[in-house]
Amino acid sequence: IDPVTTMRIESVLTDLKSTVTIVLVTNLLAQARRIADRTMFLLDGQIVEEGPTESLFGDARDPRTADYTAGKFG
Repeated sequence: IDPVTTMRIESVLTDLKSTVTIVLVTNLLAQARRIADRTMFLLDGQIVEEGPTESLFGDARDPRTADYTAGKFG
């Protein structure tokens, strides 16, 4: 999807999230950080860490989460 369409979709999701629960699966870290209130990091089918988005991106408890959000793998 082109950047303009992506931003439109994100805008709609941001508007909707105040009234409905949305589960979004994405491999775009910047997108998750922009629109998610809570984030879950899964690795090899297992939940590694879950919590407020800013905590996962800024102060991850698990080193695998920190490495992934820093772009060290994935």
